Amino acid sequence: MKKTRTVTIHIEGIKEALSLRDALKITAYWSKTNKRRHSLIESKLAETITSKQMVELKYLQKLAGYKRTLVWI
Repeated sequence: MKKTRTVTIHIEGIKEALSLRDALKITAYWSKTNKRRHSLIESKLAETITSKQMVELKYLQKLAGYKRTLVWI
């Protein structure tokens, strides 16, 4: 069984610790992350979003909130 490491990052202004993956999604990979979020928002507005996609959208919306916090710090 492969062991995985968990790395958490504390960013000023964000109350909870972020995984390294989430921290990268709101920094280095934000363009890709935001494009996916936009696509899911369009699906939601068109009423074609699946329940699995809705869960993903909620997660990406949370990351967008973190991104806004980073921009205003």
